[in-house]
Amino acid sequence: MRRTSKTLIEAMACSLPVVDTDFEDIREVLVVGFNGLLREPDTKSIREALVKLLTVLELGGLLYTYGL
Repeated sequence: MRRTSKTLIEAMACSLPVVDTDFEDIREVLVVGFNGLLREPDTKSIREALVKLLTVLELGGLLYTYGL
C-alpha cells in the first residue's frame, strides 16, 4: 500500500514547506532539504524538524521555492 498522502502533494503544490515521517514512498516525492524535511515517526523528531523550519529562515525559503 502506498503511503504518499494527498495532503502532502497538495501542500507541496502550494509551495508550502513539508515535514513528514521517513517512509520509502515519501522519499519518492520529497527530497530532504530541497522541498521538505523527513524525520522519524516520533514526537521529538517531528518537533525538532518544525523548530528548525521556523528558526532557520533560509531553509523555509528554500523549501518554499522548490515545492512542486
